[in-house]
Amino acid sequence: MKILKENKDENSLSILPENSDDLYLIYNTIFINNIIEAKTSRKIKETGDRINLWVKLKVIDTQFHGFGEIIRVRGIILEASDETVSLGSHHSINLELLKEVKIIKPNGWNLSELKRLKNSNLTNANGLIIIIIDDEEMLAVQVGEHATKKLLELKPSITRKGSDPEGNHNETKKYFNEVAEFMRDLKQDNLAKYWIIGGPGFIKENFGEFLKENYKEFITNLKIVDTLNTGMKGVKEVLLNKVPESFKVGISAKKQSELMSMFMERLGRNKDNIAYGSDLEELANMGSVKYLLVLDKELHKLPQHRGKIERIMSIVEKMGGNSVLMSSQYDEERTNILEGFGGIIAILRYEIKK
Repeated sequence: MKILKENKDENSLSILPENSDDLYLIYNTIFINNIIEAKTSRKIKETGDRINLWVKLKVIDTQFHGFGEIIRVRGIILEASDETVSLGSHHSINLELLKEVKIIKPNGWNLSELKRLKNSNLTNANGLIIIIIDDEEMLAVQVGEHATKKLLELKPSITRKGSDPEGNHNETKKYFNEVAEFMRDLKQDNLAKYWIIGGPGFIKENFGEFLKENYKEFITNLKIVDTLNTGMKGVKEVLLNKVPESFKVGISAKKQSELMSMFMERLGRNKDNIAYGSDLEELANMGSVKYLLVLDKELHKLPQHRGKIERIMSIVEKMGGNSVLMSSQYDEERTNILEGFGGIIAILRYEIKK
């Protein structure tokens, strides 16, 4: 993400999203009654023609159309570059990659909002691909800093080795070639730098050997790991404790998994160094919160509720803690747990006797 311009007098940031994670962060920044400026197109009712123009909108609704797709912002037109456009009418803008948008916060920016956007410049999202593979299925996901995106799922039909060794060999080779060519396309499109191949059984090792013999460009920055599960459960295992520290991407997603596991472990042992519910703001003001975990859905509820959440996040940041936005697009089980605790929980610096 590029921060093109910051105007503190009008509380605005001009931003250029460069990857899917940037769109995710922008979606969690634009809210009701914010103002955005961007280029768009609009159909003229009288003529049926579509014109290109610049508009200034007061936001009334936002929708995120899938990880890596678009943000649709609906609002009321305050200003427009074409005088034929009626001010006060409704209009929708699609925010996309490499399309500049200016965000204005009439009441000022929260510290947590600014930190999320500005810190995105320090990370290189989209560089880590996790492939979970066995002889019955393969799942490839792209790991961003805040979410994962399914890229490819395969369910090969491979003859059992015992009944037809030659058929098994040929079908397995075809399967491996299909996955490897998919990997090569990602690499050529600069969407992947690091690779983790995981899964139960021996197929992952066999695939690793196949890559070494036939696709040597993947030998660097590739790691083979064991997982107990296939599919997204296997991806979750990898993110939790099998991403090498030398792989500098996907660390935020990994951190989210680690923090959630820490909270659940302490909850299971009935520890007093976690918190949730009505005490969170008081604990934040005391400087007791080390990590505040906030489900992203909480930021898209009524403005009064969102304001309270952002206020607690900002207090935690000011007191030297860390507020972590937990993606609801990554892990359905984790999302359900967080929603059960009201969408916001805390890991404390020390135990607080109740």
